[in-house]
Amino acid sequence: MWSPFESTKVYILDRASTLFEANQGSVTVVSTNSTLPSGFKVQLSGHKAGNALTLYALIDSKNLYRSTNNGFNWSFIGALPVNAWDVGVAVSLNNPNILYFGEVETYRSNDGGSSWTKLNNWYDYYNDVPNKLYADMMDFASFYTNSGTEFTLIGNHGGINVSYDNLVSTPSIALQGLNVSQYYDVATSPVNPNYFYAGSQDQGHQRSNAGNATGLEDFTQVISGDYGQMAFSNNGNSFWTQYPGG
Repeated sequence: MWSPFESTKVYILDRASTLFEANQGSVTVVSTNSTLPSGFKVQLSGHKAGNALTLYALIDSKNLYRSTNNGFNWSFIGALPVNAWDVGVAVSLNNPNILYFGEVETYRSNDGGSSWTKLNNWYDYYNDVPNKLYADMMDFASFYTNSGTEFTLIGNHGGINVSYDNLVSTPSIALQGLNVSQYYDVATSPVNPNYFYAGSQDQGHQRSNAGNATGLEDFTQVISGDYGQMAFSNNGNSFWTQYPGG
């Protein structure tokens, strides 16, 4: 299913053959076709400006098709450079030829999916945390500011990034003030209870020196990644933390 931005309509592509339009309780058949491969997972996205409707169908997480005549005909654009995750392919609100998709990393197209550019390698994040995307893309959501500027939020395992230029630049907005961590374990130092530590999913190993304070506390990320159970030994002078793979 896909719904145009701020629209009451929802488009439903059923079994890669029939396109429905649902609008405030009524459902109509827009088109039927047999040009799309059947029997595979289908993800639908698109762009609507006035009566101009551009639809994209992602088949089997990798093969991209486009329709510009309400789903009556579909043109094969090409295969994605890597299989997209469930986030599928997102389309700019202002330009039907600007597309985004993600898996571990994020890709952008300026020509309707004919070619793709990777924004950055996931490990580039470590050298430029404020501006690079972390790994594992979960969502792309585009909106308009009050002044009418399009911006896109990119949800990933590093938090949230924002772009005002169709993902040319992607500064992080999750460096402070957002509770974006999922904790697997929390431990307090037996030597100095002011110090306590957290192991988190993708937000890494974290620590704080305000254990005796009250209220919401800030943690500092020592290193990103996935950190699990923690333990002390050697009378509290040795600290152990678990990482995937042992």
